Amino acid sequence: MIISEKHNFIFIAVPKTATTSIENALSGYGRAIMKTRDGKHRKALEIKSEIDQDLWDRCFKFAFVRHPISWCYSWYRYRSRRSLRTQESDATSRSTHTLSFEEFLRTDLLQCPLQCDYIMDENSRMLVDFVGKYESLQEDFDSVCRRIGIPEIALPALNRGPQKFLRPKISNTERQLILDAHVRELTALNYGN
Repeated sequence: MIISEKHNFIFIAVPKTATTSIENALSGYGRAIMKTRDGKHRKALEIKSEIDQDLWDRCFKFAFVRHPISWCYSWYRYRSRRSLRTQESDATSRSTHTLSFEEFLRTDLLQCPLQCDYIMDENSRMLVDFVGKYESLQEDFDSVCRRIGIPEIALPALNRGPQKFLRPKISNTERQLILDAHVRELTALNYGN
């Protein structure tokens, strides 16, 4: 999450939506706020309750999301990285390197918050002014840059999962598991199915 009082913006960092790349691009324009065990991934509702109401009201609040199928697969890929496999890692139990994608969806995915949880309140009211899409990342980020009054910045590709998983083959069962678990997101974020 990045907040800028000078440029009047708050970036809500939804996990696995190019947040590292976006934060890198915005690092000179605001300050990163990392207070939870999840670090940069703070929910808009939490931030709203912790900062001055005037600051919240005057800031342009934005986030990025991605289609739930791509988002789930990105989580799976990311959690297969080598650092989660070693005994030294305190997150060894979170590794997916021994799970099939379907096993991950049936067990671990249920423990992940939805993307909507980061940008909506408990009554499903949107708390951000703009929701960019991962599928049109650079174009939507350029719109954000224009809106907050900074030069357009080419986003670097940072913090990707292992490259061997880049082209997923999703089975009908896996697809249905994701769609059933993400009905709210598909509707609220205009992804259809």
